[in-house]
Amino acid sequence: MQNSIKRDLFRDMTNIRLGFSMIEIALVVIILGLALLPILSTFSSSHQNTRVTLEEIIATNFASELLEALQALPYDQIQLIPNNDLTMDSLGNFIPDPFAVAKSKNNFPGLSFKKLPQNFKVNLTIEPFPLGSLNSMIKALTLNIKWGARNQEIQLMTLKGAM
Repeated sequence: MQNSIKRDLFRDMTNIRLGFSMIEIALVVIILGLALLPILSTFSSSHQNTRVTLEEIIATNFASELLEALQALPYDQIQLIPNNDLTMDSLGNFIPDPFAVAKSKNNFPGLSFKKLPQNFKVNLTIEPFPLGSLNSMIKALTLNIKWGARNQEIQLMTLKGAM
């Protein structure tokens, strides 16, 4: 009799199922999903930050190229421009054109500006420095570029003096 009890006990032990129930699998999936949620949101925010950084690089490079091109002109060929929004036509020409005097004197090698995306607003001011001085031999070139839904902005300024 004792042998039959041992045999029945052994048979019961070997009949135990060696798998997972659907409830256990569902719990594991939920726990893994909750653990992965912060990681996936990190990917999303890093993508957004990368796009913002790319827009800032585009604006900074454009502003640097424009100011360097203006710096390369002789002092007398840089015309004073009051606070003015610049636009670019389909051919890449500025309206109003800060290079008009240089072009009229055939002293303009040309530029290779890439057209800015439409949500970028460019504002260029060229005025005597210090401000308000009528006989100044220095011009202040200030360039503001605004873009994006969060109204990001960069401002670059340089001075150009008569030699």
